[in-house]
Amino acid sequence: MMRRAILLLLFCALSALPALAAEKQSHAYMRQVLSGKKGLLAMAEVEATTALLQARLALKKPEDLAWMREHAHAVVYATDPSKSKNKAGPGKGYGVVKAAENIEKYIRAAGKSKDASEKVKSYSRRVATSAKNVNAWAVRAADLAGKVTNMKTTRNAVRVLLQIRQMCQQMLLGKDSNRDGKVTWKRHEGGLLQARRYMELMQKAEKIE
Repeated sequence: MMRRAILLLLFCALSALPALAAEKQSHAYMRQVLSGKKGLLAMAEVEATTALLQARLALKKPEDLAWMREHAHAVVYATDPSKSKNKAGPGKGYGVVKAAENIEKYIRAAGKSKDASEKVKSYSRRVATSAKNVNAWAVRAADLAGKVTNMKTTRNAVRVLLQIRQMCQQMLLGKDSNRDGKVTWKRHEGGLLQARRYMELMQKAEKIE
């Protein structure tokens, strides 16, 4: 009788506890993008910042071709390590290209999830578009930096490195393509800054810690 009573009390106690709800699928996808320093967005920001730093360093010595070529190698490694001739370099070794591709992949999946709210559906499109822009700039920057590593004149190296520096800035801050005085999330404009803005709006709306 005692054992039966104990089991009955235990059952009642467990029944009184609130049920643990499974995490929404849309939220799980969002966490891949925005999960502190380990998320894809943070990774993209670190790698893009590294690429910009290396482009700026390269232009510190416009008369030194070897110097510029060395830092161009570092830009390739930070944007797309798969295209780098060096097996190591500054940054995380992940690359802006891969990070941006995966941001777009996961956030589109979040927006298409059956349990996605209207805000997630709306904001996810904005993040995905910005990530796609970043990817395009990163691919181009990696290709141009690869060309710099083989250049024979300082004049050409400087000219291309100026383009690379601009693209790295665009990855981080976006670009006012239509020259209306503001940078939006739209195609050819949004960068990582805009992607983060909308990810944080989603996080707040969905009450994700």
